[in-house]
Amino acid sequence: MIRRPAFKCLRYLCLLKGQYEKQCAFASICFTTLKLTPVCSWQGEPPFPKKSQIIELPTDGPTCSHGPMLKIVDQTSRSFHYACSAFRDKGECEKQDLYQSNTLRNWSSEDILGISQSDRAYCYTCDCLFSLSLSGQKHEVHEYRKNLSDNLLGMPSYLLKPLENSKAHAQYFFSLDTLNRLYSIIQKLSVDYVICIGSPRLHDFIQLQHIHRGQLLDSYLLDMDIRLSSFYHPHRYSRYNMVNGFFFSRTEEENFHHFIKNNIKPDDKCSIFCDPPFSAPLSLIVKQINSIIQYISSFQSTAIYDNYTLLVTKNNCKSLNQNDIPYLLVLPFFFEKKLQKIAPFLNLLDYKITYENHSRLDCDITDNRNHRDLTNKIGDHSNRGQRRDSIVRLFTSLLPSLVHPPKSIEKCFRFCEICQRYSHITNLHCPKCDRCTTKHGPTYVHCDKCNRCRPAKKFHCDQCKHCVSINQCVHQSKRKKLSYNTSDNL
Repeated sequence: MIRRPAFKCLRYLCLLKGQYEKQCAFASICFTTLKLTPVCSWQGEPPFPKKSQIIELPTDGPTCSHGPMLKIVDQTSRSFHYACSAFRDKGECEKQDLYQSNTLRNWSSEDILGISQSDRAYCYTCDCLFSLSLSGQKHEVHEYRKNLSDNLLGMPSYLLKPLENSKAHAQYFFSLDTLNRLYSIIQKLSVDYVICIGSPRLHDFIQLQHIHRGQLLDSYLLDMDIRLSSFYHPHRYSRYNMVNGFFFSRTEEENFHHFIKNNIKPDDKCSIFCDPPFSAPLSLIVKQINSIIQYISSFQSTAIYDNYTLLVTKNNCKSLNQNDIPYLLVLPFFFEKKLQKIAPFLNLLDYKITYENHSRLDCDITDNRNHRDLTNKIGDHSNRGQRRDSIVRLFTSLLPSLVHPPKSIEKCFRFCEICQRYSHITNLHCPKCDRCTTKHGPTYVHCDKCNRCRPAKKFHCDQCKHCVSINQCVHQSKRKKLSYNTSDNL
C-alpha cells in the first residue's frame, strides 16, 4: 500500500517533470482506489509558482550598439541580468556588429541612380548595392539581382528579402490586400502624415501613392533594418529601435526631428502606425510610442481632429489625450487582455492583417474572392492543412466608431449601435455579455455556466468548471481513450 507521504513526494516529482495532466489522471485513480484524501486541490493551475520575469528599461543601465539594454528580473529568485533589446540570443548582438563592419562598400541609392539601369545590381549575399562594371567580379558567385529600375530602388521592401530565417529578426511584409485596406482606413481618418514604425512595406506603399499618384498622404519610416539605409533619403527614414526608443546616431534623430518641425503644421493631422515583433515587450513599445506622440504634439500649438479638439502647449504635455495623435497597432487578437492592462485605451478591431511571406498568416476568409481562390486550389477551408485564417488584428487608440471598413470588404461588416463599432458579420452582438464577442473563427456561443461567450469548438466541462476544447480537457480525453479501448475489445 502506498503511504500518503510517499504519494505526496511522487506527486511533486511528477509536477517537476511537467507531467501535470497525466499525474492528475493517475491521482484520481489512486484517490478512488486507495480512498486517500487529497492534500491540496487538483483543479486549475499546478500548485508550484510559474516562472515569470519582469522586463525593465533602466536609465542608468549598460548599453550596446542597439541602445540601452533591458534589465530582466526573475520574480522568484529576484536575480537579474541585462540583455540586448533588439536580439534574443546572447551572441547575436556581437554578430550583427561584426556583420556591419565586414560588409563591402555599399553604394547609396543616390549614387546608384547616377549610373545606367543595366549596370545597377543588388547582392543578397553581401546585402549591398553595387555596379556590375566596377564590382561585378567580387559578386560573381553570389546571389544578386541586376537591372534595377528607379521605382524599385525607391521601394526597397519589394527588392530586399525578409529576414524571417534569422533568430534575431521576424520580418514579414504586408500583403497587397492588407496594404490597400490599411491605406483606405488611414485615408478615411483624414490623416496628412503617418509615422511608420517597423513597417517599411506600408511606407513604400504610401510613398508610391504620394509621389506617382499625387496623393496628399505622406509618411516617415522608423525601422531598425540597416539595409534600408542604402535606399531611403535621410528626410524620409531614420534607423530606430522601437523597444528602447534609440536612434542609432545623432544624425538619425535630427533627421526625424527636422521632418516633424518642417512638415507637420499645427493644423495637420498625424498618426502613428506600428508593426512590432509579437515577442517584444509591449509595455516598452507603448511607452516609446507615447513619447513620440508627446514630441510631435509639443510642436503643434493646436491639434484639431474630427470629433475631438485639444489645445497643446510645450509646457503642458502631460494633458495629452491618447486620441490627440491616434495610432494603429498590429498584433494577434489574443493580445487584447495583455494590452488592456498596459494601455486600456486601445481598442481591438475586426480588420484582419495578412502577410505575403507567412504560411499561417496569409489568408483572410473575410475576402470572399481570396476564399474562392483558396478553396479552388486546396479544397474546403476546413481542410487547409497549415493555412489558417489570420489571427492578426488591428488595434487603435481611436474610438472604434471612427475607423470605417474599407470599400473592398464593406459588405462583410455591420455597425453595432450598442457597441458603437464596426463588427464583422460573424461577430454578432451577445445580449447577455452586452458586446460583440467573436474574436476569431465562427460566431461564439454564450455559456450560461461560465457567464461568457466561448468559441464554437469548445464545450463546458463540469469537472474542469470552465469551457475547454477536447484536446485540453483531461476528463474528455480520458473518456475517449476508454471508449477506444472498449471498442477494440469488442
